[in-house]
Amino acid sequence: MDIKAEQHIYQQIQMDSFTEDYKLLKAGKPIPSSKRFSCLALQYDMESNLIRVGGRLRWVERLDQAVIHPIVLDPSHPYTKLLIQDVDVHLCHPGAERVFAQLCHTVWIL
Repeated sequence: MDIKAEQHIYQQIQMDSFTEDYKLLKAGKPIPSSKRFSCLALQYDMESNLIRVGGRLRWVERLDQAVIHPIVLDPSHPYTKLLIQDVDVHLCHPGAERVFAQLCHTVWIL
């Protein structure tokens, strides 16, 4: 899949699932601490227009930026469910732990 198309799908998932939080982070404002992901160091990536997870891995130089700052996705969104199913099929149904370990290389499913 084309990178831009994939980013657009992720952006749509985030706008559908986290509408207010997406707007706040895009505007550079903090999200309310009562939210389910308030403990995560969320950041808005202006280059890709996506919400990403920050954290300690940002100090590691050899990792890909997608691993250091994975894209945040809602587990209940239909496209997220399709992504999980696709990875499961691609890996020949290895079990939930292996599927989520693979997904953690690029996305963070809440």
